[in-house]
Amino acid sequence: MSLAKIEAIPDLIGGSRRRIVPWIPSNGKNTHRITEICVSTDGFAVRTMRRQEVRVAVGWAEQEGWNPGIYDAEAFYAADPEGFFIAELDGEPVGSVSVVNYSEAFAFAGLYVVRPEYRDRGYGSRLFAAGVAHAGDRNIGGDGVVDMQEKYRTRSGFTLAYRNIRFEGTGGGSEPEGTVDLAGVPFDRLAAYDARHFPAPRPRFLEAGSGRKEPGAGPFSRTTARSRDTASSGGAITAIRSGRSLRIRRK
Repeated sequence: MSLAKIEAIPDLIGGSRRRIVPWIPSNGKNTHRITEICVSTDGFAVRTMRRQEVRVAVGWAEQEGWNPGIYDAEAFYAADPEGFFIAELDGEPVGSVSVVNYSEAFAFAGLYVVRPEYRDRGYGSRLFAAGVAHAGDRNIGGDGVVDMQEKYRTRSGFTLAYRNIRFEGTGGGSEPEGTVDLAGVPFDRLAAYDARHFPAPRPRFLEAGSGRKEPGAGPFSRTTARSRDTASSGGAITAIRSGRSLRIRRK
């Protein structure tokens, strides 16, 4: 890692001292790593999440009625541990956001939640600015709730890419034929399949998500496939919670 000089991003948390360290990751892309943000005059601060705090953010997402997978946090955190942020007010956690850098050109935002009692005070905008700073000049995609679509467009420069439609039902009975353990699919084939549907390589996400590092704990631990030699049909079977969202991307 090659560090450059310390510099501030203006208006990141509003009226506070803040320190952003530009750094060059292994892929050579210039980005910004938030190593310290001092508490502002109103007691507000943003910092990188600790690993155990990611589940707190997932819990907030569940309370909003979204559908985070039960094991999703581990896979996304493995992809970019520096891309998870928590906002605090006088030391009390009040919000979260993740901006995961997948490549030198693409990042994905999520887990953007401000606890209801702290909304409409400007904390969300300051938190989101800190997350976006982590992405540098990458294109940012994300899933956004319908009610926030206009704010994402007018305040952050996002444009609608497409809508997600999710269906919910009650399962039962035996597992259908044709499913295999995703950890048994050769990784190069899994990565090639994923590359046809995602705009950047994400090996650490796939390793954690398929349960290769911790068998049975990945969010996508089962999949429908013709055989263990391919991952070219059907999709993943994962435990999730119900929700509704829009997929958006930033120009």
